[in-house]
Amino acid sequence: MDDERAERILGAARELLLRWGYKRVTVDDVARRAQVGKGTLYLHWKTKEELFTTLLRREFAAMLADVAARIEEDPAGVLPHRLLRCVYLERLRQPIVRAIHAEDDEVLGALLTNAPTGVPLTEELRIHTTLADIVCAQNRHGLLVPAERLEEQVYAIDSVLIGFFFTADTGALPPERQGDLLAETVRAAFEPRRAVGAAAVRAAAREVLDILGEAQKALCP
Repeated sequence: MDDERAERILGAARELLLRWGYKRVTVDDVARRAQVGKGTLYLHWKTKEELFTTLLRREFAAMLADVAARIEEDPAGVLPHRLLRCVYLERLRQPIVRAIHAEDDEVLGALLTNAPTGVPLTEELRIHTTLADIVCAQNRHGLLVPAERLEEQVYAIDSVLIGFFFTADTGALPPERQGDLLAETVRAAFEPRRAVGAAAVRAAAREVLDILGEAQKALCP
């Protein structure tokens, strides 16, 4: 695959997706915007769905890479309240990731339910799998209050995050303050009262970085 040409096509697809939404964009539009022939585009992706699913996978992987970079810079970023604040603000910053989590039909259209693999988009992007793996790692290192049923703890944490995300556009509070309130909520509801030792934090950070790295590889093999 010609990487430079593929990047140009994906860049054009991203621009048109955000400008017009999936329903209105055609392969001809993308090829024209990328200044390649339609046949050339099909050398890289067999269908419009495959092209745009590749774009979504890449955008989500980029968000995970940004989150990982924050943890590498400061291992304490793996603490649940800090990690979820980071994820929340990254989602708001990246418009396509924001559309994914808001299930924005105007932007994503049929991609929400009709990925080329036949699985829902959230599964295609490993969203819940990655969250569950991270929560598991945080539990192993004492960063969360132990739960009798891990799946219920994952559900509760995910529900808090989704609740904040779906009210993000009300305009009532600036994004940074929304992130602060999310962090305060997560800390009060899910984290132990005692401080976690530095060694446990560093070990959790290493494990979560591995999880994020594997997720990125799965999204962009």
